[in-house]
Amino acid sequence: MQTANVKTDFVPDVETQLQFEELYDKNQVMKRLKQEFDIPEIKMHLTKNNIPVDFGIALMSQMVLHKRATIKVLVGLLHRYFKDAANPFQECSYALVKAAEFNLVDYAAIGDTFILRPEVDVTQDVYDDLARYQYPLPMLIPPVEITKNNQSGISGFRTR
Repeated sequence: MQTANVKTDFVPDVETQLQFEELYDKNQVMKRLKQEFDIPEIKMHLTKNNIPVDFGIALMSQMVLHKRATIKVLVGLLHRYFKDAANPFQECSYALVKAAEFNLVDYAAIGDTFILRPEVDVTQDVYDDLARYQYPLPMLIPPVEITKNNQSGISGFRTR
C-alpha cells in the first residue's frame, strides 16, 4: 500500500490561534445552554407560573451543567436575577422553591439539593459541545511570555 506525500502550505499564525481560542472558549458553555432553553414553549411555561424568564432559563442551564446543586450554590449563582429586590438572596430562594413546585427541578430534602429533571435535559449534540469546551484549546503557535499572574500564555482575545 502506497501513501501519498501530501504537502500543505498551512503555517499557523496569530489569526488562526485567535480563531481557535474563540472556538474553544470555555465561557461559551452557558451561552450555548441558554440557547437550548430560550424557546417560546419554555418562556410561556415560566411566565404562566410567575417564574422570571431569565432566571428560569439560567436555572435550567445551570442544572444541565451541574446535574445537582445545593440551595446555597444555586442562590449564589442566580441571585443576580433579583438585584432589584430588597433581599435578592431570599427572592432567589423563593423562586427556586417555585421552580421545584412547577417541575423545572426536583428537590431532595436530604442534603438540601436540587436535581436535574430528566425531561429538562438537552440533546447529545449539546453535551458534545460541552465536552469540547472543557479541554484546553490547541496551541498552534508558541505561547506568549507570562509577565503577570493574571495572564495565561494564550495570545488571545482575553487575558485571564
